[in-house]
Amino acid sequence: MAIEGDVVSVTDLVFENSTVAAYLRDLPNEQLSEQLARAIGLGVHGLMATTMQATIDTMRDEVRRILDTVGEAAEERLSDAVDAGSATLAAQLDPEIRSSLTSRVFSELEQVHASALARLDPDRADSHSGKLVAAITEMLGPGGLLATRLEEALDSSEAERGLGRIVETLERRFQEMRDLVIGTQQRDEEALRGTAKGRDFEDVVEQILRSEARVLGGCVVERTSSNGGTLGSRSKVGDVVVTLESGINIAVEVKNAARIALSGPSGILTELDQAMDNRN
Repeated sequence: MAIEGDVVSVTDLVFENSTVAAYLRDLPNEQLSEQLARAIGLGVHGLMATTMQATIDTMRDEVRRILDTVGEAAEERLSDAVDAGSATLAAQLDPEIRSSLTSRVFSELEQVHASALARLDPDRADSHSGKLVAAITEMLGPGGLLATRLEEALDSSEAERGLGRIVETLERRFQEMRDLVIGTQQRDEEALRGTAKGRDFEDVVEQILRSEARVLGGCVVERTSSNGGTLGSRSKVGDVVVTLESGINIAVEVKNAARIALSGPSGILTELDQAMDNRN
């Protein structure tokens, strides 16, 4: 057999194959060489394809085997990593392990709690509560600022301070009320004395008028100083009325005073006019 380029020469080729013999037997002689060459070519192509497919299948199987092996290894490694991570996480969260994160957090929380309690402990002078209590005691306790201010404000011995001013004001108001009451009482007493004095003088005048009336005869003397007249029930002007026998009334206004004004709204002449109207 010789091969030159794409030409293959085969001498004395003999092979036994009933299928090939049956196929070539029915062909004309001029086609035998061509069909035989074609059959060999197809066979070679088939062999090559078969070999290649086998190779591909082999490679595919190998790749599958490798992938399965890698997947199993990766799964195993991942499982180991997850187990290791879970164990590490469990160890970090286990409060019984002193080096764990949870244990350290609890320890720090205890320190913060203890520090907070220490800062709020009123029995400690350097704590916030202790300083607050000390400040309150300094301000509100005996001798403190508030007590001093209250003592100053409530000190009645100092006239310029709060309670002293209040006491002074109350004393002044009570004195004013006392003066007002006493003054009113004095004026009432003076009025009573004046009224009594006036009535005594009216008694004298009434007795004189009655004596004169008896001398004249036919006269009537009436004491009217406590009775209202025609000007109203509250108008008492005209203390004594003398009715003559002829029916004429004489109104007498009695005044016990050192000085009497004659004219003007409050003069005796105006009052006598009122007395004459009041007593007809």
